[in-house]
Amino acid sequence: MVLAIELLLIFCIICLLHTYLFYPISLTLLTKNKKNNTLCFEPTDFDLPFVCVLMSVFNEAHVIASKVESLINTDYPKNKILFFVGSDASTDATDEILKNFQAKNSKFHFFRFNTRRGKPSVINDLAKLSTSYLSQNNAPSIFILTDANVILTPATIFNLVKHFKNPAIALVDSQQIAKISNSKISIAEAEKNYIGREVMLKHCEGLLNYNMLGPLGGCYALRTDFFSEIPPKNLVDDFYLAMRALEKNGGAISDLNAVCFEPLPSSIAVEYRRKRRISTGNFQNLKMFSHLLWQPNVRAYIFWSHKILRWFGPFFLLGIIFCTVILNVFSNKIEIRVLFFIEIILLLLLPLLDYLLSKIGVTLKYLRAWRYLILMNIALFEGFLNYTKGVKSGIWQPTPRSEN
Repeated sequence: MVLAIELLLIFCIICLLHTYLFYPISLTLLTKNKKNNTLCFEPTDFDLPFVCVLMSVFNEAHVIASKVESLINTDYPKNKILFFVGSDASTDATDEILKNFQAKNSKFHFFRFNTRRGKPSVINDLAKLSTSYLSQNNAPSIFILTDANVILTPATIFNLVKHFKNPAIALVDSQQIAKISNSKISIAEAEKNYIGREVMLKHCEGLLNYNMLGPLGGCYALRTDFFSEIPPKNLVDDFYLAMRALEKNGGAISDLNAVCFEPLPSSIAVEYRRKRRISTGNFQNLKMFSHLLWQPNVRAYIFWSHKILRWFGPFFLLGIIFCTVILNVFSNKIEIRVLFFIEIILLLLLPLLDYLLSKIGVTLKYLRAWRYLILMNIALFEGFLNYTKGVKSGIWQPTPRSEN
C-alpha cells in the first residue's frame, strides 16, 4: 500500500509541475523560430472582409460610452463594418447611452431585450440579426465578439481581421493588456501577471499549426461560417465557440499587435467569484469536447497540458495532502515528513500571512501571487462542485472592475 501511495504522490506532483512549469517550457522550445500567420490582408486591399461587431451588455453604464467610442473610432474601413449591441434587460442608464449612439451613427444598431436571459442567448440573437439585416451579397464574413469593459485601439479590429486572408484561420484573439489604475487594489498585480502569462501561452499555441485553445474572451474575431449557436446555459462562451471551430478543422491564433485594454478586478473576492463561474463553465465544455483529448495530435497535448491538468489542479493538491498524511502514518521516511512540513507552510501559513498583512495595508508581491494561486485553485474546486449540481442558467452578474 505504501508503494501505491508514493506513486500517487509522485503522479500528483508531476501533473502540477507539468501544467505550471514543464508545459510552458515545452511551448518555448517547440515554437522557437516559428512565425505567426503571414498570409494577411493589407490595409489598402479592396477585398477586406465585411465585419460585424457583436456585444452583449448588462448594466454597463459606467464603461459603455468609452467602449462604443473605441469601436466607432476604428481605422477599419467604415463601409465594411457594422456594430450590433444587445442589452440583456439592463436596469441602469446603459440603454439610454446606447440609443444616443444609435441616433448619431447609422453603422450602430442597438437592440433591447426585455427579458434577461444571459450573454449566450443575446449573442445568438445578435448573430442572427446581423446576417438577416444585410442583403445576401453584403452578409458579414467576420464577427468581432467583445465585452463592454474591454477598450480597443483604432488598429485592433484590422489586426484581428487581416489574418482571415488565410482560409485556414477561423479565429483570431487579441492581446489583452490588464490596466492597473489603483495600486491599492489587492489582486491587481497578480491578475495582471496571470493574464500576461496566458497571452503568451495562447500565442505560442497558435504558432503550433494554429492550435490556440480558446481566446481570453475580451475581444476576438471569428469567421462567421464557423459560428455555432451557443447553449443558453453555457458559462464560458468564448471557449465553446473556439472549440467548435477547431472541431470543424478551423485554425485559431492570436495577434500580439491587436491590442485591447481591460481594467482589473476590484478585489480578491470579486475575482474569486469570476474564477468560480469560469470553472463551472470549463467543466461544461469538458463534457462537450472530451473526445478531442484522445486524438493523436498536438491539439490534444495542448488540451491536456494547458486545460485539463490546470482544471484538475485542486484535486492534485488534495491528492498530495492525502498521500503525505497517509505516508506520515505508515512510513518513517524523513523526506515525507519534510514534504508535509513544506505543505503546511505553502498551503496554510503563507496564504494566512498574506491575509494578515493585507489587513494592515502591507502587500508583498510574491506572497500575494502565491495566495492568489491558492485561492484560484479553491475557486476551481468550488466551480466543479457547482457543475456537478447542474447549471440552471447562463445569467451572471458583470464583474466589478477598477475604474479606467
